[in-house]
Amino acid sequence: MSYPNPAKNTVDDFELEEVIFTSNRGEGTSYAIQNIITDFDIYEHLDKPFLSMKMAIVDTVNFVQSVDLQGGESVRITIQSLETKKAGEKIVKNFIVDKVIQSTRPDDKTEVYYLHCFEDIVLTSSLVNINRHYNNTPAKIVQNIINEYLGRNVIRSTDEYQTNMQVIVPNMHPIEAASWIKNRITSVDGFPFYLYSTLNSDDMYLVDLGQLLSRSPINKKAPMTWIQSTSQQHLTDNVMPILKYEHKHVDDILSLIRSGYAGASYNFLNTLTGQNSLCEFDVTNDVFEQLRDHTIFKEQNRYNYPSSAGLTVTGSQVMTKIASNGSYKNANYSVRTLDEESDPIAYKKRITGAALKNFMSKAPITVQVNGRPFIAATGDYTIGNVVRLLFLDSQLEQDKTADPDYKKSGDYLMYSAKHSFSTRNPNRVVTTLLCARLSMYSDNLSVGDFMNV
Repeated sequence: MSYPNPAKNTVDDFELEEVIFTSNRGEGTSYAIQNIITDFDIYEHLDKPFLSMKMAIVDTVNFVQSVDLQGGESVRITIQSLETKKAGEKIVKNFIVDKVIQSTRPDDKTEVYYLHCFEDIVLTSSLVNINRHYNNTPAKIVQNIINEYLGRNVIRSTDEYQTNMQVIVPNMHPIEAASWIKNRITSVDGFPFYLYSTLNSDDMYLVDLGQLLSRSPINKKAPMTWIQSTSQQHLTDNVMPILKYEHKHVDDILSLIRSGYAGASYNFLNTLTGQNSLCEFDVTNDVFEQLRDHTIFKEQNRYNYPSSAGLTVTGSQVMTKIASNGSYKNANYSVRTLDEESDPIAYKKRITGAALKNFMSKAPITVQVNGRPFIAATGDYTIGNVVRLLFLDSQLEQDKTADPDYKKSGDYLMYSAKHSFSTRNPNRVVTTLLCARLSMYSDNLSVGDFMNV
């Protein structure tokens, strides 16, 4: 993954080839509006199977009034990356105008409109009601819903723990139903699944957290780096500078304890028999120690949890879950329902998945970098991938080379991304990444070692 340095050239980061606005009123006339767009942001998120966009339109020709903008209009946007121009690879996305966020008048002859848009599958989904029975593994049911109602291909993990189940989707739209069932899926190791879409692909992804975290960093030899000291400027040829970063409201361990994700006594009440399945859960013994030999902890083996601090939390919370059981059971036939599990081990997988998902958000960091590498249309480089960050420590000795700051440095999963495009001269794109992780490196690596791990 190459990192062009925009400070060394005036070449555009991208070309906005066209933006086609189509109204659904009258004869459905289309308009090319790329010349009146000044800025737009495209958002990706691991918890959302669709993209969203905010767009600024500078209207000096009564455009919004003439098309009678009311919401529901379609916007097709085509972006050409400079790196893939010769190959003819482009990013083409279809959005639907959701609402006008606001409009302002900088002068008497100009009005600026800020539009919020969703990817077109959101409207497609919102117009469909599902009330039907499914009998399959939960991952396969999600895939079938997406294929049938949204027409999208789903690339998914095969490491699914749950077997066949029967479920009646109760009057939900497809995206809502797929997300509802997705939340019941874990891998064999208890990792939760994510259903998401990316900027550079028309596919959807249904992938477990373990597989995502096991990926090699896309910038392994050239980490994104926060460099302030002039004594460290020699690193800039091998790194991608971090323009801004934000690290706040992190390490809130009390919220995790009180929510039962650090440890609790879980009761699962069987409404058919009246019997209770008890699961004593401790995140250190039941999750982190069980995963110690997993690929994700091979190098970053310091967990985001103070297990050595003597925290005994197993009995600190009592959580009770009530769900229907035995709905599809008789003398000759038995298939579980959506909330039903066959044994306490299966219930613990569900607890583990919820705990891991919440520990992923315990110590996130937001970084802003040049977005040009992320809009190449030849592959997925954003959410769902691992990225390496490097921050230098806070040592005060001027004649000493700084070491990595291990509270911030390391390999992170890109959890969400905001790509901010500016169509001013030259065209620029800046990407803001929300990065999360479960563990960090031990403090025994130099900067040179860190860049060659």
